[in-house]
Amino acid sequence: MNMFAKLAVLSACAAGIVLTSQAGDDAYPLTTCVVSGETLGSHGKTFVEHYEGREVRFCCKGCRKDFLKEPAKYIKMLDTAAAQAATASTNAPAAVGHDHAGHTHNEENE
Repeated sequence: MNMFAKLAVLSACAAGIVLTSQAGDDAYPLTTCVVSGETLGSHGKTFVEHYEGREVRFCCKGCRKDFLKEPAKYIKMLDTAAAQAATASTNAPAAVGHDHAGHTHNEENE
């Protein structure tokens, strides 16, 4: 590893930033890059950064640079997405025995 690469790794560690090239299997509130809005994995591997204890996923390494310019902006977007996902999952009607008001089922489509 060259000196520049070693300094970059040390700087990232000192700032509490870890960059990996694969996303975990946990519940992440977005299927898109928090910076570009592009589908995660659309440019190959999804890049995952742990920023101040929060997981942030990017479609490419380039989006990481933009994230670091305004991290609070993007963390807020993640918080909003997580809150919306939590609300959607708790308010979703059950598949069995759900309310049929306003629609009917066609046996051919079941």
